[in-house]
Amino acid sequence: MTDAKIAIIGSGIVGVSVAHHLTENGHAVDMFEKGDDYPYPHNPQWEDIYLRRREAVHVMADFRLPDDLKHHTHSGLQTDIEATRHMWVGGSSTHWEAITPRMIEADFRAGTTYGIGDDWPLSYDDLERYYGMAERLIGVAGTDDDNPTAPPRSTPYPLPPFELADDDNVLAERLADAGITLHTTPQARTRQAYDGRQACVNFNTCAYCPIGARYSPGIHLSRAIAGGLCHLRTGVTVRRIVPDADGDGATVVYRDNDGADDITAHYDVVVICAGAVETARLLLLSADERHPDGLGNRSGHVGRGLTFHHTWRGELGYDQNLFPGRTGVWTGQIMQFMEADGRGTHGAVKVEFSSRLEQRGVGRLRWEHLPDAQAVVDELTMIRRTRPLAMVTEVAPSEQKYVMLSEATDRFGDPFAHVHYEMNDLDSATYDFALSIFQRIRDATRASTGFLSPFQMWDTAAHHMGTARMSEAVADGVVNSFGQLHDAPPVFALGGSMFVGSGGAVNPTLTMIALALRSAEYIESQLL
Repeated sequence: MTDAKIAIIGSGIVGVSVAHHLTENGHAVDMFEKGDDYPYPHNPQWEDIYLRRREAVHVMADFRLPDDLKHHTHSGLQTDIEATRHMWVGGSSTHWEAITPRMIEADFRAGTTYGIGDDWPLSYDDLERYYGMAERLIGVAGTDDDNPTAPPRSTPYPLPPFELADDDNVLAERLADAGITLHTTPQARTRQAYDGRQACVNFNTCAYCPIGARYSPGIHLSRAIAGGLCHLRTGVTVRRIVPDADGDGATVVYRDNDGADDITAHYDVVVICAGAVETARLLLLSADERHPDGLGNRSGHVGRGLTFHHTWRGELGYDQNLFPGRTGVWTGQIMQFMEADGRGTHGAVKVEFSSRLEQRGVGRLRWEHLPDAQAVVDELTMIRRTRPLAMVTEVAPSEQKYVMLSEATDRFGDPFAHVHYEMNDLDSATYDFALSIFQRIRDATRASTGFLSPFQMWDTAAHHMGTARMSEAVADGVVNSFGQLHDAPPVFALGGSMFVGSGGAVNPTLTMIALALRSAEYIESQLL
C-alpha cells in the first residue's frame, strides 16, 4: 500500500466523493474495492450491448463477483435486491438513473412533524451548502422555476435543465387543470459541456453512457488516481476493522480475493462506504473483545433501521398518439405529494412521470424476439400511445426491517449479510395513497387504460438506506451527523447507511454525496 493516512472502503459514488475532496486538498488515500475494474467511460459496455447486441445481463455478468464473494440471504422480502448491489469499481452509480432532487425541509423532521420514524440530527439548513457543492461536483442540470415545492437554495444549478418533452407538455396542461404540477427533473447529465465532459447528445442509452455525459464515479476517481494521491486496490475483501485501544487510528484487515493470508494496514481514519447492507455486515464482522456485538453497535443499532424506497410501477394508455420516448433523458416529475395532507397516516410519494421509456420496459424493441412483422407494428402502435410512471414512496423503519449476519459464509468463512424485511400497515396505507394519486393522474390526463402494480409487486429502485443511522446520542444510533462511529471515532460509515429512515420519498444519491462532502470537510479539519 502507500503512506496514506486515510482508508476508504468502497469505490462507489460516496467513496469517490470523499476521495476527490481529500486528494484535491493534498491528502493521500487508499481505496479498497472488492470487485474488479469497470471501464470508464462506459464505451466498451455500450458497444457490447448496442453494437454487438449482447444482452445487458450478460455484459454485467462479465464484471460480477462469484457467489462465494457476493451474496446475501433473506427472509420476508417481496423483492430481489441482489441485482441492485453492484460490487465493482464505481459501484451502483456506474449505471444509475442520475435523478438528483434534494430532500425537502420536512423530511429532516418527519418524526416530530408526522410521526414517521425519527428526526435527523441535522437540518436542511445544515446541509444546504453541501447540496450545492454536490450539484457542482457531479454536474446537475435543473431548475426550480417550474417546481413550487422545491426547497430553498443559495446557489443556482450549475447547468440549465432538460426541458419537458412535447408529450409531457400535452399531459402537463391536463394535469394543471386538476391542480397537479408536472415539472422538469434535476439530473446529473450535461445539458451543455461541463467540467471536461461532453454535452448530452440524447443517445437514449443512459445506463451505459459512452461519452460521460451522465455522471459516473469514474470521472473523479480517474482524476484522483492520475494525481498520484489515490491508490485503488481492486479484488480485495476487507474482513474487519480493528480500532486502536487509544482511539488514535484503526487497522484494516483484508485479503486478496484469491489469497490465502490476511494483510493488515494501519490508518488514522477509516471510512466505510460500502452500501447499507455491506456496511452493516462489516461493522458486525468487526466484533472483538472491546466491541463484542460489533463495531459501532454498543446500543444495538447496527443493521437496524433498514429502509428501501418502495417503488410501484405502472402505465397509462391513451387513444391518441403521444409519441413518448423521443428523448433519452428524464423529463417529468411530480413532487407535490411528498408533503400532502395526511402524511403520517401514510408516507410521502414522489411520482416519476417521464417521457423516457426505456427504463420502464416499454419501447426497447428487440426485433429478433418478435414473431413477425405484424407484432412489430402492434408493438410500435402501443408504444406511441403509452406512458410509464412510477410511485416512489417513503418508508419508516420498523423492528421487522433489519440486517444481521447470515449462517451462510463466503469463501473465507465469514458470514454473509442476512436481510429480513416485512411490510407493515404504514406501507399498506402508503400504497393506497399512491394508488389514489395514480387514479387522479389517469383521470386528469384522460387515459383510456392504465394499471399500477399491486401492493406485493414493488422494487427498491436501488435505494438502500439505514443500518448505521445518525443520532446525537449514543443510545439512539451508530454514528454522529458526520458519520463518525460513536464508539470508535477513527472510523466513519458514510452513504445511505447513515440515513434516519428513507429521507422521505426523494432519490437518495444527491443527499448521500452532500453528507459525504460535509464529512470529508470534518475529517480534514478535525483528524488530519
